[in-house]
Amino acid sequence: MRFKDLKESLKRYRDFEGYVQYISKPGVHRLEPGFEIEEKPNEMGLYSKDQQKSVMVRFINGEWFIDEVDVSDVLKDDIETFLSEVKGYKVRVAQIWEIESDPWCEGFEVQRFIKNVFMGFEKDSK
Repeated sequence: MRFKDLKESLKRYRDFEGYVQYISKPGVHRLEPGFEIEEKPNEMGLYSKDQQKSVMVRFINGEWFIDEVDVSDVLKDDIETFLSEVKGYKVRVAQIWEIESDPWCEGFEVQRFIKNVFMGFEKDSK
């Protein structure tokens, strides 16, 4: 996907909060709802509590890829908070797992890790 196409695709996520790491700027920058990007991002994490969606945008091998995940089934206990580079905020992340039958475990069901998803920010109390 070209940058022009990425900017057009991101319009549907304008009411999301998130972060961006630009290709040409150091650091992580917080995105407020209503954001617009004018520079090429290396990575973006977007989240909407109202829509129960998490979106990752990554620049890989010269193209941007968008991965949208429905997080309505994520339990509050599955969300971890971590220190972030965004001053005054901690980042919230959930791990997505899938249950499947495993032939190496005699057909018993096991959890297989799928991905980490961005679940927004939390104000840092410090």
